Amino acid sequence: MRAMLAVLLAGLAAGCSPAADPARPKAILLIRHAEKSTDATETGLSPAGRKRADALPALFAITADRPDPFPTPDFVFATKASAKSNRPVETVTPLAKALQLNVTAEYPNADYPKLAKELLSDPRYAGKTVLVCWHQGNLPELATAFGASGVPGNWRDEVFDRAWVVTFDARGKARPLADRPQALMPGDGKE
Repeated sequence: MRAMLAVLLAGLAAGCSPAADPARPKAILLIRHAEKSTDATETGLSPAGRKRADALPALFAITADRPDPFPTPDFVFATKASAKSNRPVETVTPLAKALQLNVTAEYPNADYPKLAKELLSDPRYAGKTVLVCWHQGNLPELATAFGASGVPGNWRDEVFDRAWVVTFDARGKARPLADRPQALMPGDGKE
């Protein structure tokens, strides 16, 4: 018993706690897939959507117009392709190629809770930046699953130019959601 108490006290002195939160990612960037076709039978991106997908690497570069770029992703996730849509994978493929990363697309759209659990519990994401491209219908719930507060109730259907950023404090608690413009294409929203 004395030895166990000594180990516990040594751990506390070293800044460890038996109930410490697991390490969290540095940031999780949530984006919606790029523009879709007006033809409901199309599962891919529209020409405008392909342009946005090709422009995504610019989110992470310092420029005169973007002095505070988004943190560069270490991992890229997208919704698993379905019979109705492959847009999330198509959106992030040019970015992943530019960053020499793989796109992980194993979770179907409704399985966002499993994705959140993986990103918040797997130590390989600790201190890393993760970009997630999902369908807008589940983005508010996904942001909430990461513990973010201040999440809008919905992601409007016509909006393709935003990025939601979830960051965590030193205790692993999510900070309020940051909603930032992508500002990649003519007509994109501003702050």
